[in-house]
Amino acid sequence: MKNQAKYLCCLGGFIGFLSFFTISLFLGLDVLAAVIRGSVGCLFLALSFRGILHLALKSMVSSEPRGGRASQMDKVTSGNEAPSSDAVEPKAETVLASAKEATAEAVSEPSPTVAEVAPA
Repeated sequence: MKNQAKYLCCLGGFIGFLSFFTISLFLGLDVLAAVIRGSVGCLFLALSFRGILHLALKSMVSSEPRGGRASQMDKVTSGNEAPSSDAVEPKAETVLASAKEATAEAVSEPSPTVAEVAPA
């Protein structure tokens, strides 16, 4: 998904909230009920806009000419070339050691928001 396309979902949610909230207020509901219905409308229209965007992008990709970018990438990646030396993967031992260190740090220091209770 392109960077500008992701904002369409946010725009849909905003439009959904405003429309459902406004309609609920005009129907005489209290503010809390209007906010709840606006939230449901936000979710509904955001997902609807996302689905429409997905269909539009899918149709654009399928209508791309056969000599397009995708087929050129297939030609490049389909060869039996050795992996480049630029893509160096970290050793399993290094990853395991850093994971153990991070876990030990997270477990050994309690969260500052946790209140300690004195034993009774």
